[in-house]
Amino acid sequence: FQHEMTEGRITIIYRNERFMLSFDESHFGEQYVRLTVYKYYALTGMDEVHPFVMDAVMARATSNCPRVINMSLENSCLCYYSTDVKDIEDFYGGLKAVMDLIITNEEAVGRDFIRFHERFGQKRDEQGERHIGFRTSENRGEEPSVAAETPVAVE
Repeated sequence: FQHEMTEGRITIIYRNERFMLSFDESHFGEQYVRLTVYKYYALTGMDEVHPFVMDAVMARATSNCPRVINMSLENSCLCYYSTDVKDIEDFYGGLKAVMDLIITNEEAVGRDFIRFHERFGQKRDEQGERHIGFRTSENRGEEPSVAAETPVAVE
């Protein structure tokens, strides 16, 4: 795979996917380093579901593979694997397996999201959304209309 160092992080291109590696201080002391492999991706239609739906999709993916954590952000997703290592060579030996795991996890999230989106996504009308009794941006120049008129009995 290809790799390059940018802003203190290593970027790796593997299977036409872009991963980042970061090295941080470990809680195990100076002999260890906290190494995180992460990948950002987006799903078409994320803005059409409630954030709770995205949280459910991400929690489901994480429970299917607890070693890989998934988070939904405002308009993208983050999938990462993090571990503490003493010898970086041992980790590099298993790096491809970690990146394959992240790719597999992302594919599973995509499949689950399609199902959740069909069930909980906003329904889009081909002619535009219909609002009753409220003006929308499409008809701001038009006269306001009312939802229904109730005849008033005159005595």
